[in-house]
Amino acid sequence: MKRLLLITLIIYFLSNCNPAGETADDTKTNLLFFLNKVSRATVSGKAMKGRISNGKVNVYATSTTGTCDTTTSLGTTTTDLEGNYEVNFTKTGYPVCVIVTPGTDSKMYDEAQKKDLNWTGSASMTIIINEPKTARKGVNGTPFARFAAARFQEIAKSNSGRSAIADQVTYANKTTVVQFGLNRSFIRRPEVMFDKITKIDMDTIPDVLSEEIDLDDKTNNTSTYMTAFLGGISTKAKDYKGNAEGSADYIESFLDALSKDLADGKADGKDATGTTVTVSVDGTPTAVPTITEIKAAVLTYAASNPGLGITTTEIQNTTVVDAPVFVQSTPVSV
Repeated sequence: MKRLLLITLIIYFLSNCNPAGETADDTKTNLLFFLNKVSRATVSGKAMKGRISNGKVNVYATSTTGTCDTTTSLGTTTTDLEGNYEVNFTKTGYPVCVIVTPGTDSKMYDEAQKKDLNWTGSASMTIIINEPKTARKGVNGTPFARFAAARFQEIAKSNSGRSAIADQVTYANKTTVVQFGLNRSFIRRPEVMFDKITKIDMDTIPDVLSEEIDLDDKTNNTSTYMTAFLGGISTKAKDYKGNAEGSADYIESFLDALSKDLADGKADGKDATGTTVTVSVDGTPTAVPTITEIKAAVLTYAASNPGLGITTTEIQNTTVVDAPVFVQSTPVSV
């Protein structure tokens, strides 16, 4: 409403006051340019599990209950060979979904097999963010962002309005940071490690999309830590394939199962309805891995890649836990 009032006032003043030498058509052109600027925003980042090249990127509106309205794209682009993207889109005033899906000749780098795999079929990376006023960098499509999106959508299911939806997005993203221990690398303060305390000040935790991450930067703690976890996920996913090489389909099945398991904030092998979650690889359903199994896979990957500099102790001190108890200065409605 405030935005509409502002635009109305601007139209009124511009229509009644033309600068010297400026025609009515000039004024109209300038006005249309201004309205286009204030009604659009830009997000950029990287799609990675590892990098996803030639992936289609679309921005969609969210509904009151958190679903992504994929009937109409607000903006679209394609990731480059390194997985980078930048997309300009029409603003909605509410959180938006940035969804990466397979395009023509899309590839996904697999850390476990150390090669590019064909990224096809129903694979996707979903990111849900609070809409920026103008632009936002570092909106990275990773499994962590996907888990956060699933958590947000589960929380938002019971919404009757949009008053809490922005806070819910923030809460889901910060929950994911703590669940995977990413705050150990985001913030170098031992008191915010979840395994050391029972409550966390929400204001000290960044959301899962808060930093620009270059997975090739071995000097960055966040990059190496995230690489270890992504490599561990690939390593564990490969176990479900019987250690056989294959396409990215089995990794998609693995990530889909983990998203369903973590959507209710509990890493218990069950979805929000209490139904056991399974990973279906080659048509054979298998129980979703336990937290202990995931940690073991991360250890295996880190041990085989000593250049990461991630120690066994660091990984053992981190785990995927149930949704943390936050103490926040500003209450979040969830």
